[in-house]
Amino acid sequence: MYHQYGIGKGAGAGNYFYNRATGEAERAATQYEYPQGSACFIQSVDDTMEGIMELAFASMDLIRAMAETGNPNSVSDAGVGALCARAGVLGAFMNVRINAAGYDDKVFVKDILARGAKIQEQTIRAEAEIMGIVDKKIGLA
Repeated sequence: MYHQYGIGKGAGAGNYFYNRATGEAERAATQYEYPQGSACFIQSVDDTMEGIMELAFASMDLIRAMAETGNPNSVSDAGVGALCARAGVLGAFMNVRINAAGYDDKVFVKDILARGAKIQEQTIRAEAEIMGIVDKKIGLA
């Protein structure tokens, strides 16, 4: 839209992008010139599926706190956050599993799959606990 119709010109600073000419990450002059292709880049997380799994799982602590002590009128937002974090973990673990098949190092594969399965299990448990808190606060439990 930016390049074809000029939408967003003058809209203020946008996302960071990699400038091939300078070899540096730079901030775009507008918000639409360089659409962001990777949330990992924005979050400064190691761009690995394991890193994404760990970040999404770690967000459950904040989401739980929001559900327990946050604004009662936005408790459903905590529920949505838990659902999104769970989807992030499960989706990343799918990618870990499909990529693991291509590794020759079976010890590494066994380790990474075990760690991923543990994070997935913990995430599913955390999501259920958070949804229980949300349901109780909105009067459904």
